[in-house]
Amino acid sequence: MTETQKNQHQIMRRHFIHLSAVFFVASVIAPQGATASSPLALEQGEEPLPLTAINTASGASFSLSDVVDSPLIINFWATWCPPCVHELPHLNRLASELKSEGISVLLVSMDRGGPVNAAPFLSARGIDAPLQLYDPSASWARTLKLKGLPTTLLIPKDRASYLVHTGPAEWDDEKIKDQIRTYLNF
Repeated sequence: MTETQKNQHQIMRRHFIHLSAVFFVASVIAPQGATASSPLALEQGEEPLPLTAINTASGASFSLSDVVDSPLIINFWATWCPPCVHELPHLNRLASELKSEGISVLLVSMDRGGPVNAAPFLSARGIDAPLQLYDPSASWARTLKLKGLPTTLLIPKDRASYLVHTGPAEWDDEKIKDQIRTYLNF
């Protein structure tokens, strides 16, 4: 990695940490129940989906073309992001439920240490349902021009477009699940 790439990575990480802290504080001071009863704040994704491969915990290469027959929920997170950590159990339950409906949930760790840091972190918290991916160089995040963590993409089977939610959510809330199913054509 060149010195310029290292500097860009540090700047991007600081930006994500700052935005994650803002989202966390906002979720803490929000009125009780506001997060759970509010639907997702979805925006149209503007950047093309990443074509590059990232790795699974075993080091195998993974690209979005590996899951062409499935609607996707892709969540970008990091161990150092409090709102990300807060929503992981919700995403785990969501992944278990939606799997039977043909919807795949992918967790993409942004931790620089990759699976060495993030895999034990997930295991210690009982997070085992979603497909776990690792992007320590933030290649997918840069391609998508993510604004902060956590960020979640809802991608229909046809991949013609996608929606983006930036910030934490109560992913196993019924209103949010209904919103997800409606968009993903279920």
